[in-house]
Amino acid sequence: MAKRELWPAAMQVWQVTGEKGAGKTRLASALGEVARQHGLAVEMADDVTAAGQLHGLLKMRTTAPDLLIVVSEHPLDFPRPADMVLHLNRGDAGKVEQLAAQVWARESRKEQTS
Repeated sequence: MAKRELWPAAMQVWQVTGEKGAGKTRLASALGEVARQHGLAVEMADDVTAAGQLHGLLKMRTTAPDLLIVVSEHPLDFPRPADMVLHLNRGDAGKVEQLAAQVWARESRKEQTS
C-alpha cells in the first residue's frame, strides 16, 4: 500500500501563536467554524509544542483536511511553511470574532482575484 502524503500541498496550514490568555484557541475555533461553513474539512490542534506532534493526528485521518489550524505559543517549523501565521498579543482575546471575520474576508478576496 502506498504511503499517504501527510503534508499535501493542497492542505492549507494556518498557525495561531501568542502567549497564554491571548485568545489563540478561541480564534482558531472561530476560524474553523467559518471554514466549515464554507464547506472545508478542518482539523484543529491546540497547545502544540512541536510539529512532530501533528504526525499522529494526520495519520489517523483517511484523507488530509483542507485546512489544518495549529495553535501554539511560538511559531513552529513544519515540513513546509505555514500558509498563514496569525500572532495574538495580550489583550487581543476580546476581538477574536472580529479578527476571524477579517481573516476570512481577506481570504475570500484573494480567492475571487485568483
